[in-house]
Amino acid sequence: MKLKIFSLISFLFIINFWFLATPAQAQTISLDLYPPLLEVTLKPGKSITQVYKITNNSEQDFVMNSQIVPFAPADEFGGIQLQNYPLSIIHYPFLDWFSFQNADLQLGQGFLLKSGQTQQVVLAVKTPPNAKEDDYYLTLLFETIPGTSLGGQSEAQAQAKIGANILLTVSETGEPPRKAEIIQFDIRYLILDIGKIKIIDSFSQPQFLLRIKNTGRSFFKPMGTITTTGWLGQKFISDLLPENVLTNSVRALNCAPPDSPDKVAPCQIKTKFLFGPYQAKVEFGLDKVSNDYGAETIFWAIPFKLIIVLLTTIFILFIIKLKLRT
Repeated sequence: MKLKIFSLISFLFIINFWFLATPAQAQTISLDLYPPLLEVTLKPGKSITQVYKITNNSEQDFVMNSQIVPFAPADEFGGIQLQNYPLSIIHYPFLDWFSFQNADLQLGQGFLLKSGQTQQVVLAVKTPPNAKEDDYYLTLLFETIPGTSLGGQSEAQAQAKIGANILLTVSETGEPPRKAEIIQFDIRYLILDIGKIKIIDSFSQPQFLLRIKNTGRSFFKPMGTITTTGWLGQKFISDLLPENVLTNSVRALNCAPPDSPDKVAPCQIKTKFLFGPYQAKVEFGLDKVSNDYGAETIFWAIPFKLIIVLLTTIFILFIIKLKLRT
């Protein structure tokens, strides 16, 4: 009897909790910032302005803050690392070159960004006459401020960041020294690699690994092609994607598909079958299409998969023949 009463009470408690409990509301934050990238070359003592638009596509209002943060390359694939230690004008004097030209908003000042609202921000960049000729990599960063209010308006407790990168080159002539070094130009997914003997399977679509180091004083975009020529004269051409290579960094480049030049794809030969020796040659220039820089590699395509299937078939037939004889 006691067991039945306990079961009934438990059942009523679960039903009561089910109907009275308030479901948790998950917050979705959606922010847009345009343009996402600014590339500019300035002479010392000169200035420019750039208009940015930040839009709140979320259902909540947010209080936003803004700051300029230096960054450095984080990997060979275009990733960046924001400087997370305390920023100061003493250690980063160039941070003082940036300001907002809005009448009602200053850089670093909080502002309310309501749901569906777009805030226009005018960023001014002014270099001093004694500015050092160099590259400066920074991010205009906007972030939500949780747990605060502005003008009597409260906002959600979620936090998010969105930024637009700035590649600033200070140069008196407008043409800073640019220099590159090819670190590696090779074939991926080799079946055999012994010295100069490089072999792939005929049924694979070989990919190229092209790694370029920036040894100059300003970022650049490699522009050129990878041309692969077969022993029968056939050619396969891949256009390099003009991706930024920052100073003192190495970047592994991609290519642009022929049918979608704005997309990113591996540098690859699109064919179903290759056979025999092939020569691959890369040629490119810095911010222009040329053959200022180049490298080449030779590889062989042999139908390993077909050979293995044939040998396996022959071996099985041989075993069957032996068994039939016995």
